[in-house]
Amino acid sequence: MVTINLYQAKGIDIQIEFPSCWNDLDHSEIIEICKLQLLNPTNKEDNRVSFFFFIIETRCKQKGNFLKSDWKEKTDLEIVSQILYLLDFIYNENNLTQQLHKTLEVEGKILIGLENDFENITCGEFECLEILFHEFNDSPSAEVLAKMCAIIFREKGHQFQEIINEKLVTYDFDEKSKPFLNLKAWILYSIYTWYCGCRLNLPNKFPTVYEGDGTSSKSDPDALAFTKCIHSGAGVKNGTRNQIRITPLLEYMFEMEQEAIKVKELNAKND
Repeated sequence: MVTINLYQAKGIDIQIEFPSCWNDLDHSEIIEICKLQLLNPTNKEDNRVSFFFFIIETRCKQKGNFLKSDWKEKTDLEIVSQILYLLDFIYNENNLTQQLHKTLEVEGKILIGLENDFENITCGEFECLEILFHEFNDSPSAEVLAKMCAIIFREKGHQFQEIINEKLVTYDFDEKSKPFLNLKAWILYSIYTWYCGCRLNLPNKFPTVYEGDGTSSKSDPDALAFTKCIHSGAGVKNGTRNQIRITPLLEYMFEMEQEAIKVKELNAKND
Protein backbone atom coordinates (compact mmCIF):
# COMPACT_ATOMS: atom_id res chain seq x y z
CA MET A 1 0.00 0.00 0.00
CA VAL A 2 1.02 3.60 -0.55
CA THR A 3 -0.50 6.65 1.10
CA ILE A 4 -1.73 9.35 -1.26
CA ASN A 5 -3.12 12.80 -0.58
CA LEU A 6 -5.54 14.44 -2.99
CA TYR A 7 -6.10 18.13 -2.35
CA GLN A 8 -7.67 20.88 -4.36
CA ALA A 9 -8.79 24.25 -2.99
CA LYS A 10 -12.57 24.22 -2.43
CA GLY A 11 -12.58 20.69 -3.80
CA ILE A 12 -11.27 17.30 -2.78
CA ASP A 13 -9.09 16.92 0.34
CA ILE A 14 -8.53 13.29 1.28
CA GLN A 15 -5.83 10.85 2.33
CA ILE A 16 -6.17 7.14 1.59
CA GLU A 17 -4.15 3.94 1.52
CA PHE A 18 -3.85 3.16 -2.18
CA PRO A 19 -3.17 -0.40 -3.47
CA SER A 20 0.22 -1.15 -5.01
CA CYS A 21 -0.37 -4.78 -6.09
CA TRP A 22 -3.26 -7.12 -6.84
CA ASN A 23 -3.29 -8.57 -3.33
CA ASP A 24 -3.85 -5.06 -1.93
CA LEU A 25 -7.19 -4.84 -3.75
CA ASP A 26 -10.31 -5.74 -1.81
CA HIS A 27 -13.14 -7.92 -3.08
CA SER A 28 -15.23 -5.11 -4.58
CA GLU A 29 -12.20 -3.59 -6.33
CA ILE A 30 -11.24 -6.86 -8.02
CA ILE A 31 -14.81 -7.37 -9.18
CA GLU A 32 -14.86 -3.81 -10.54
CA ILE A 33 -11.65 -4.11 -12.55
CA CYS A 34 -12.83 -7.44 -13.99
CA LYS A 35 -16.13 -5.81 -14.92
CA LEU A 36 -14.36 -2.90 -16.63
CA GLN A 37 -12.06 -5.26 -18.53
CA LEU A 38 -15.02 -7.27 -19.82
CA LEU A 39 -17.30 -4.35 -20.70
CA ASN A 40 -14.62 -2.09 -22.17
CA PRO A 41 -11.72 -4.35 -23.15
CA THR A 42 -10.04 -2.06 -25.68
CA ASN A 43 -9.82 1.23 -23.78
CA LYS A 44 -7.36 0.74 -20.94
CA GLU A 45 -6.96 4.45 -20.24
CA ASP A 46 -10.69 5.02 -19.70
CA ASN A 47 -10.76 1.96 -17.48
CA ARG A 48 -7.76 3.21 -15.54
CA VAL A 49 -9.43 6.56 -14.78
CA SER A 50 -12.75 4.89 -13.89
CA PHE A 51 -11.02 2.41 -11.63
CA PHE A 52 -8.99 5.15 -9.94
CA PHE A 53 -12.17 7.02 -9.03
CA PHE A 54 -13.80 3.77 -7.88
CA ILE A 55 -10.93 3.05 -5.45
CA ILE A 56 -11.02 6.59 -4.05
CA GLU A 57 -14.77 6.48 -3.51
CA THR A 58 -15.00 3.01 -1.97
CA ARG A 59 -12.01 3.50 0.33
CA CYS A 60 -13.38 6.81 1.55
CA LYS A 61 -16.73 5.14 2.31
CA GLN A 62 -14.92 2.41 4.27
CA LYS A 63 -13.42 5.15 6.48
CA GLY A 64 -16.81 6.83 6.90
CA ASN A 65 -15.77 9.71 4.67
CA PHE A 66 -18.63 10.14 2.21
CA LEU A 67 -17.65 12.37 -0.70
CA LYS A 68 -20.05 14.90 -2.17
CA SER A 69 -21.95 13.81 -5.26
CA ASP A 70 -20.05 16.27 -7.47
CA TRP A 71 -16.56 15.41 -6.19
CA LYS A 72 -15.45 13.89 -9.49
CA GLU A 73 -16.46 16.99 -11.46
CA LYS A 74 -14.49 19.18 -9.06
CA THR A 75 -11.39 16.99 -9.27
CA ASP A 76 -8.62 18.29 -11.50
CA LEU A 77 -7.98 15.53 -14.04
CA GLU A 78 -4.48 16.86 -14.57
CA ILE A 79 -3.70 16.04 -10.95
CA VAL A 80 -5.22 12.60 -11.37
CA SER A 81 -3.23 11.92 -14.55
CA GLN A 82 0.01 12.48 -12.63
CA ILE A 83 -0.68 9.58 -10.27
CA LEU A 84 -2.44 7.12 -12.57
CA TYR A 85 0.88 5.27 -12.85
CA LEU A 86 0.03 3.81 -9.44
CA LEU A 87 -2.34 1.48 -11.30
CA ASP A 88 0.36 0.17 -13.66
CA PHE A 89 0.44 -3.05 -11.64
CA ILE A 90 -3.02 -3.93 -12.98
CA TYR A 91 -1.65 -4.17 -16.51
CA ASN A 92 1.96 -5.21 -15.84
CA GLU A 93 1.59 -8.48 -13.98
CA ASN A 94 -1.23 -10.37 -12.31
CA ASN A 95 0.13 -11.50 -8.93
CA LEU A 96 -3.25 -12.08 -7.29
CA THR A 97 -2.93 -15.07 -4.95
CA GLN A 98 -5.40 -14.16 -2.18
CA GLN A 99 -8.64 -16.07 -2.70
CA LEU A 100 -11.30 -13.36 -3.04
CA HIS A 101 -14.20 -15.80 -2.67
CA LYS A 102 -13.60 -17.91 0.44
CA THR A 103 -17.11 -19.19 -0.09
CA LEU A 104 -19.53 -18.75 -2.97
CA GLU A 105 -23.29 -19.13 -2.93
CA VAL A 106 -24.58 -20.81 -6.07
CA GLU A 107 -28.29 -21.65 -6.34
CA GLY A 108 -28.69 -21.63 -2.57
CA LYS A 109 -25.66 -23.84 -1.89
CA ILE A 110 -22.60 -22.58 -0.04
CA LEU A 111 -19.49 -23.75 -1.87
CA ILE A 112 -15.96 -23.73 -0.45
CA GLY A 113 -13.16 -22.28 -2.57
CA LEU A 114 -9.60 -23.48 -2.90
CA GLU A 115 -7.24 -21.70 -0.52
CA ASN A 116 -4.85 -18.81 -1.15
CA ASP A 117 -1.98 -19.35 -3.56
CA PHE A 118 -2.91 -22.97 -4.40
CA GLU A 119 -2.17 -24.01 -0.80
CA ASN A 120 -4.53 -26.99 -0.92
CA ILE A 121 -4.97 -27.71 -4.63
CA THR A 122 -4.19 -31.26 -5.75
CA CYS A 123 -2.24 -32.31 -8.81
CA GLY A 124 -5.41 -33.70 -10.39
CA GLU A 125 -7.29 -30.45 -9.87
CA PHE A 126 -4.43 -28.47 -11.36
CA GLU A 127 -4.15 -30.89 -14.29
CA CYS A 128 -7.81 -30.44 -15.24
CA LEU A 129 -7.74 -26.68 -14.63
CA GLU A 130 -4.70 -26.32 -16.87
CA ILE A 131 -6.50 -28.01 -19.76
CA LEU A 132 -9.50 -25.71 -19.28
CA PHE A 133 -7.21 -22.68 -18.89
CA HIS A 134 -5.67 -23.31 -22.31
CA GLU A 135 -9.09 -24.04 -23.79
CA PHE A 136 -10.37 -20.68 -22.54
CA ASN A 137 -7.36 -18.83 -23.93
CA ASP A 138 -7.87 -20.49 -27.31
CA SER A 139 -11.63 -19.91 -27.37
CA PRO A 140 -13.05 -17.81 -24.50
CA SER A 141 -16.49 -18.83 -23.27
CA ALA A 142 -18.57 -18.72 -20.12
CA GLU A 143 -19.00 -22.50 -20.30
CA VAL A 144 -15.27 -23.09 -19.89
CA LEU A 145 -15.04 -20.62 -17.00
CA ALA A 146 -17.99 -22.35 -15.33
CA LYS A 147 -16.17 -25.69 -15.53
CA MET A 148 -13.10 -24.11 -13.94
CA CYS A 149 -15.30 -22.69 -11.19
CA ALA A 150 -16.85 -26.11 -10.56
CA ILE A 151 -13.37 -27.45 -9.81
CA ILE A 152 -12.30 -24.49 -7.68
CA PHE A 153 -15.57 -24.39 -5.67
CA ARG A 154 -17.37 -27.41 -4.22
CA GLU A 155 -19.61 -28.31 -1.31
CA LYS A 156 -17.82 -29.02 1.94
CA GLY A 157 -16.46 -32.56 2.10
CA HIS A 158 -16.67 -33.21 -1.64
CA GLN A 159 -13.37 -34.50 -3.02
CA PHE A 160 -12.37 -33.80 -6.60
CA GLN A 161 -10.69 -37.18 -7.02
CA GLU A 162 -10.51 -40.32 -4.90
CA ILE A 163 -9.01 -43.77 -5.42
CA ILE A 164 -11.74 -46.35 -4.81
CA ASN A 165 -10.96 -50.03 -5.39
CA GLU A 166 -7.73 -48.97 -7.12
CA LYS A 167 -9.66 -46.84 -9.62
CA LEU A 168 -9.56 -43.05 -9.84
CA VAL A 169 -13.02 -41.54 -9.39
CA THR A 170 -13.31 -37.92 -10.53
CA TYR A 171 -15.90 -35.37 -9.45
CA ASP A 172 -18.31 -34.63 -12.31
CA PHE A 173 -17.38 -30.99 -12.84
CA ASP A 174 -19.05 -30.92 -16.27
CA GLU A 175 -22.45 -31.50 -14.69
CA LYS A 176 -21.72 -29.39 -11.60
CA SER A 177 -20.63 -26.44 -13.76
CA LYS A 178 -24.12 -25.63 -15.06
CA PRO A 179 -25.33 -23.54 -12.08
CA PHE A 180 -22.22 -21.34 -12.35
CA LEU A 181 -23.50 -20.08 -15.70
CA ASN A 182 -26.10 -18.09 -13.75
CA LEU A 183 -23.36 -15.98 -12.13
CA LYS A 184 -22.48 -12.61 -13.61
CA ALA A 185 -19.70 -12.75 -16.18
CA TRP A 186 -17.34 -10.60 -14.09
CA ILE A 187 -17.71 -12.97 -11.12
CA LEU A 188 -16.63 -15.87 -13.33
CA TYR A 189 -13.81 -13.75 -14.74
CA SER A 190 -12.63 -12.73 -11.26
CA ILE A 191 -12.21 -16.42 -10.37
CA TYR A 192 -10.28 -16.96 -13.59
CA THR A 193 -8.11 -13.93 -12.72
CA TRP A 194 -7.33 -15.46 -9.32
CA TYR A 195 -6.38 -18.76 -10.97
CA CYS A 196 -4.05 -16.94 -13.37
CA GLY A 197 -2.34 -15.09 -10.51
CA CYS A 198 -1.70 -18.28 -8.53
CA ARG A 199 -0.52 -20.04 -11.67
CA LEU A 200 1.93 -17.25 -12.48
CA ASN A 201 3.38 -17.49 -8.96
CA LEU A 202 4.43 -21.14 -9.35
CA PRO A 203 7.69 -20.32 -11.22
CA ASN A 204 8.62 -18.01 -8.34
CA LYS A 205 8.28 -20.92 -5.91
CA PHE A 206 9.84 -23.58 -8.12
CA PRO A 207 12.24 -21.77 -10.48
CA THR A 208 14.38 -24.78 -11.38
CA VAL A 209 11.37 -26.83 -12.46
CA TYR A 210 10.23 -24.04 -14.75
CA GLU A 211 13.68 -23.59 -16.26
CA GLY A 212 13.12 -26.90 -18.03
CA ASP A 213 15.76 -28.27 -20.35
CA GLY A 214 15.77 -25.23 -22.59
CA THR A 215 14.21 -27.08 -25.53
CA SER A 216 10.53 -26.24 -25.06
CA SER A 217 8.95 -23.35 -26.96
CA LYS A 218 7.27 -20.67 -24.84
CA SER A 219 5.41 -19.47 -27.93
CA ASP A 220 3.65 -22.80 -28.26
CA PRO A 221 1.93 -23.51 -24.90
CA ASP A 222 1.12 -27.12 -24.17
CA ALA A 223 -2.21 -27.80 -22.45
CA LEU A 224 -0.95 -31.25 -21.46
CA ALA A 225 2.37 -30.06 -20.03
CA PHE A 226 1.43 -30.90 -16.45
CA THR A 227 -0.13 -34.21 -17.47
CA LYS A 228 3.27 -35.11 -18.92
CA CYS A 229 4.88 -34.09 -15.60
CA ILE A 230 2.58 -36.52 -13.79
CA HIS A 231 3.43 -39.32 -16.18
CA SER A 232 7.18 -38.70 -15.99
CA GLY A 233 7.13 -38.49 -12.20
CA ALA A 234 5.27 -41.74 -11.59
CA GLY A 235 7.36 -44.45 -10.01
CA VAL A 236 8.62 -45.88 -6.74
CA LYS A 237 9.18 -42.50 -5.11
CA ASN A 238 6.02 -40.61 -6.09
CA GLY A 239 3.62 -43.50 -6.62
CA THR A 240 1.35 -44.23 -9.56
CA ARG A 241 -0.07 -41.55 -11.82
CA ASN A 242 -3.37 -41.65 -9.96
CA GLN A 243 -1.65 -41.45 -6.58
CA ILE A 244 0.15 -38.35 -7.82
CA ARG A 245 -3.19 -36.87 -8.93
CA ILE A 246 -4.54 -36.92 -5.36
CA THR A 247 -1.27 -35.50 -3.98
CA PRO A 248 -1.14 -31.78 -3.04
CA LEU A 249 0.34 -29.85 -5.96
CA LEU A 250 2.84 -27.88 -3.86
CA GLU A 251 4.12 -31.08 -2.25
CA TYR A 252 4.68 -32.71 -5.64
CA MET A 253 6.22 -29.56 -7.11
CA PHE A 254 8.63 -29.36 -4.16
CA GLU A 255 9.82 -32.90 -4.87
CA MET A 256 10.20 -32.05 -8.56
CA GLU A 257 12.18 -28.92 -7.64
CA GLN A 258 14.62 -30.92 -5.49
CA GLU A 259 15.12 -33.44 -8.28
CA ALA A 260 15.62 -30.69 -10.85
CA ILE A 261 18.25 -29.03 -8.64
CA LYS A 262 20.13 -32.33 -8.30
CA VAL A 263 20.09 -32.87 -12.08
CA LYS A 264 21.28 -29.30 -12.66
CA GLU A 265 24.16 -29.72 -10.21
CA LEU A 266 25.15 -33.05 -11.74
CA ASN A 267 25.12 -31.56 -15.25
CA ALA A 268 27.27 -28.68 -14.04
CA LYS A 269 29.84 -31.14 -12.65
CA ASN A 270 29.89 -33.15 -15.86
CA ASP A 271 30.40 -30.00 -17.92
